Amino acid sequence: KKCPSEKDRADDLVAAARVLMRTKRDEEARACLELAVKKAPNYVPALIELGTLASKQQDYAAAVKHLAAGVKLEITPQALNNLAIAYQELGEHLSAVSVYQRALKLDEDDASAHYNLGTALEKA
Repeated sequence: KKCPSEKDRADDLVAAARVLMRTKRDEEARACLELAVKKAPNYVPALIELGTLASKQQDYAAAVKHLAAGVKLEITPQALNNLAIAYQELGEHLSAVSVYQRALKLDEDDASAHYNLGTALEKA
């Protein structure tokens, strides 16, 4: 699928992708996000959105690639949690444990990160 947006800037493409995702047009949204990353490889919102969407589509290798690139530039607990989930889905439980621990250092009250960490530790 092609990105239906006629916009050319990365932030506009991410905004278009978010609208497309809300209307369940994930393939077109992904095309917009991929274009945004191509135009601005260090634009964190595009990397994080693309990684999150890839994970939703069960493309966990792509999710890890884009989320890891995003958190290298800007660390947030939610992005780390999503990255760890993608690692876990790939069976890379030790990587998941490490990333969950990083997320919990930023937000020690994150219940889902605590739960997910416990799950990853059981499988590691």
